Amino acid sequence: MADAGSTSHETSLLNRYSDAVQIPIKGSQREQNQRFFGVPADLEGQEHTETWLYLALPEFVDLSYWCSSIEDQGTLNTCTAQAGIALVEYFARKTFNRHENLSARFLYKAARNLMHRTGDTGASVRETMRAMVLFGIPPEEYWPYTEHADKFDHEPNQFCYAYAQNYQAVKYCRLDHAGISKPALLAQIKAVLVSGVPCMFGFTVYNSIYEDFNFKRGHVPYPGANDEMAGGHAVVAVGYDDHRIIESADGTERSQGAILIRNSWGASWGQGGYGWLPYKYVLAGLTADWWALLKSEWFSKGHFGASIGDWDSHLGGKGGKKKDRRRRP
Repeated sequence: MADAGSTSHETSLLNRYSDAVQIPIKGSQREQNQRFFGVPADLEGQEHTETWLYLALPEFVDLSYWCSSIEDQGTLNTCTAQAGIALVEYFARKTFNRHENLSARFLYKAARNLMHRTGDTGASVRETMRAMVLFGIPPEEYWPYTEHADKFDHEPNQFCYAYAQNYQAVKYCRLDHAGISKPALLAQIKAVLVSGVPCMFGFTVYNSIYEDFNFKRGHVPYPGANDEMAGGHAVVAVGYDDHRIIESADGTERSQGAILIRNSWGASWGQGGYGWLPYKYVLAGLTADWWALLKSEWFSKGHFGASIGDWDSHLGGKGGKKKDRRRRP
């Protein structure tokens, strides 16, 4: 139902689309069409108000078919790099039917170089995105993954940096921009996924995620009163299910609706490396740094709902090593 401040036009839109979500976009009509990137091309310029776009979204989306094989980060804090290469590998497969295997070790080092860090310190989602734009990522065979303490932090050679430019992302954009409400963020995340675009993000990890029940099912339960924070982690959102039920860590609540995530803890975690994070995590502010990658050639092939004009114009922690579940945080 429209609120008391809604115009008659807004009310008619809500009546026409009873299951529609409101997605905030700012600026003139022309600017809105250019800046909002989660809208299928055939909806451009239609059903806009001055401030809101009304969009009826499907109840279920799953982009995992186009994802590459699940990786296992092991004992290193490479979750942001693992998520970053997963995005590029996804677009290579979906757009060109190419099966790439890119170097998470290279991306992890490049991101930490931008942060002026050495050692296994973890890297932020934003600097990982920035590294993909500035340097790209070479294939795994030229800078293979290793957990050896005396090798993983070596500086890649010039050949790797030169080769990596073939796999550069052109731009990146943030979904959880300043001022966006949590319900609007959730709606925007879903709209981006509907358009065929996965995104990476970070979330707060609590110790209940390591319990056998949750580990085997890939459930990220909403924390209970006795849950302890275990750190942060980065994953890739590759879909959602409005009807997925996730039980809270203490078993007192069953929340409906969850985001399908691709993890980097190996295929033994969850459903072949995939799992579910409840919408409540987003609505409660336990997620952050939602980012998507943009490159014109990925979208000019016509495999995505958003037009390239929309995408090109929309610019304006450390985390998650795989934990030994036998040890409590």
